[in-house]
Amino acid sequence: MANSRLERVGTIYTRIKGLLKAGAMRPVDRPMWYDIYEAFPPKNLAPIQSKEPLRQIFYAEDEIRARYHKEKVTSETINLADRQYQTKCQQFIRKYQELQAENPEKEPDELYSLTLENVKLQAINPETTKEHTIELGDSSLAASFKNAFNPNEKRRRGKVNIAEIVKDE
Repeated sequence: MANSRLERVGTIYTRIKGLLKAGAMRPVDRPMWYDIYEAFPPKNLAPIQSKEPLRQIFYAEDEIRARYHKEKVTSETINLADRQYQTKCQQFIRKYQELQAENPEKEPDELYSLTLENVKLQAINPETTKEHTIELGDSSLAASFKNAFNPNEKRRRGKVNIAEIVKDE
C-alpha cells in the first residue's frame, strides 16, 4: 500500500495511518497535519473514482511554447528566482502575440515563421532593438550573478523571522 500513489488504493491519510499501525513509521515522525486531520476530518470525502474524464486545460500560448521548445530555437540558462526579466521563450511568445494582433488574418504557421524571422533579425542587428533590450533587460546567467552580488542593488527580499512564525500564541 505504501508504494502505490494511486488514489484508488487510498488517500495519503489512509497510507500514513497504515504506516503508523504497521510500525513502519514512528508516531513522532508523523506529518504535522495528521493530528489536525484526525481531529477535524472533512465532512464530504471526494469520490475515489470519478466517472467524468478530466478536462484538458490549454492556454493559447501553450502551442507556441511547445513548438518553440520542440524546435529548440534557443537554449538558455534560466534563473527561476529572477522575475524581473523575461525568458527568451516568453519574449518569443510576446512578439508572436504582437504580430498576431497586427495581422489577425494570418495563419498560425505563418505567424510563427514571421516571429522566428523577426527574432533572428533582432539577434543579428542589435541596434534596431536597443530600446527593446533595455526594456526587457539581460536575463543571462552572468547578469544574474552580477546583479546578485551588486552592493548597490536593493534587495526586494524581506527578512524572515522564524521565531515569530513558529511561536505559540
